[in-house]
Amino acid sequence: MDDRIVIGMDIGSSGIYATAGKVDAIGNIEIVAKVEKLAVGIDKGRITDFDKACECLGETFKELENNLSEGISGAFITVPNGLCELVHSKGIITISNKENKISQEDIIRVKESAKLISLPEGKKIIQLVEEMYLVDGQKVKEVPLGISGKHLELNAQVVTMDNLVFNDFERCFSKINKKLKGIRLSCEAASQLLIDDLDKSRGAILIDIGASKADIAIYSGGNLVALDEVHLGGNNITNDLSYCFNITIEEAEQLKVAISRESIENVDIAKYDKNLILEVINARIEEIVGFIFKVLKGNIEKYDINNIILYGNALINFNDIKYSFSKYTAKNINIVRNEDFKLHNSKFINAWGLVTLVHFELKWRYNSEIVYSEDVKGNAIRINKKNKNNKEDNNFITKMKSFLEDFF
Repeated sequence: MDDRIVIGMDIGSSGIYATAGKVDAIGNIEIVAKVEKLAVGIDKGRITDFDKACECLGETFKELENNLSEGISGAFITVPNGLCELVHSKGIITISNKENKISQEDIIRVKESAKLISLPEGKKIIQLVEEMYLVDGQKVKEVPLGISGKHLELNAQVVTMDNLVFNDFERCFSKINKKLKGIRLSCEAASQLLIDDLDKSRGAILIDIGASKADIAIYSGGNLVALDEVHLGGNNITNDLSYCFNITIEEAEQLKVAISRESIENVDIAKYDKNLILEVINARIEEIVGFIFKVLKGNIEKYDINNIILYGNALINFNDIKYSFSKYTAKNINIVRNEDFKLHNSKFINAWGLVTLVHFELKWRYNSEIVYSEDVKGNAIRINKKNKNNKEDNNFITKMKSFLEDFF
């Protein structure tokens, strides 16, 4: 596998969406391959049939390898918000070097300190979402590398998930001879593409409406502050159409897509009562949106939200979806559709956002003398130390290649 390639997979109830990003000569990352596969043996981010899930993931890797014309050692994956919990934590360390300047080793140590929390039985840490650094009690806007001080603090959200769910995916990857390289929150992946630091500061809600559920993430004051989910999605509309018109699920799905902003060939809408179709669809949309705002009740005002961003292909292509949301709030509502997205398919937002997030993490780690990373279990690993006398080490690709060989 080319050491400059990062693989990200978004594993949902209806599909697996995988993207490959390749780092260019100046350190930017570009899409070089993408694969969409029907999810089998997986539901709402959990493996429900181990053998079928392994076969499905294996086929995804194989197709991606064919597109890249080379082998793949493994991938990063996203997990839905609903499978995770946020636990607020604080890490604090003393700066021990003679110059009292904060090094990357200190950044890693304070992160490890923030992870030292008491976990409920059966839970594991998969990610640390940084909120705010303080040097000698004073807030700093950026990661405080090189700043002088005696004490370094980090306020963070520790992301935990069910150990059994994690182990199922790790076993599945192992069975198909691939490595589970890391897990990230789906909303944190999507946030790389959909919102910036200013949006997070002003207050934003990301709502990913999928086939079986809607994932909700709330950002305020620059930080991720809450996660939630609603167990309703596009499949409910499909089931309603199947029941009302006495047609198969496959026919109902085609009908649903045809009536939305997308178009599908070989669907004879004329043989159906279009008014009844719209009545069925709109009734279910109203229910889904109503449940979403029931979950959000109080949070919009509590966190002073400015924007609500809708994505995920389940509902966004219906013309009246923005109107349905606007009946519950006067806040700005933005809808991310296929034509707005770089891949021209919004289904890949989480997967491509994951690649972007991982690339940022790798790139950031090379901005200081000692390179660290985390293994899949969240433990800090010291990778290597730059050779200051070797000019080639100043080239990002060379450094990235060295890092990926050790990390992956």
